[in-house]
Amino acid sequence: MGESIVVGIGEIKCSREPENVLIAPDLGAGVCVCAYDPQERVAGVAHVALPASSEEDSATGRFADTAIPALIERMSEAGGSSERIRVAIVGGAELAGFRGNGPRLELGARNVDAVRTELDRANVVVVAADVGGADGRTLLLTAAGHVCVKAAGKRERELVHLGF
Repeated sequence: MGESIVVGIGEIKCSREPENVLIAPDLGAGVCVCAYDPQERVAGVAHVALPASSEEDSATGRFADTAIPALIERMSEAGGSSERIRVAIVGGAELAGFRGNGPRLELGARNVDAVRTELDRANVVVVAADVGGADGRTLLLTAAGHVCVKAAGKRERELVHLGF
């Protein structure tokens, strides 16, 4: 029986154990980058909270510009290769509580754009995405490459199998 590995906001976690599941619960505006090397069977998730780091705050996993390179590096350290990594992205919602009458932050959309920009910069292609909307989600990535998403009030569904 595998282990459930929770990936919190601003965290990056990897696994090579096929029975393990990387879980990011309650995704809102944050974006999870689910990466998988099908040859070496290395799975990794970065839970990005904000688009860009600053000199004052450059916490590695929290920002798209620091989390993407760090995720690729950690996967490489675990035996993966950036040339083989397949990626799905999940999250980037605009939750109702953040959509008042004032100016819209559009943090979810900005996070999605920043993640896509950094993945392009790293020459990593996004093969599947479940982003935007107004509902939070829970992400599950098995260490065998299955990406599943459970949106609030909906059934869990497989988004993509990154192993193919």
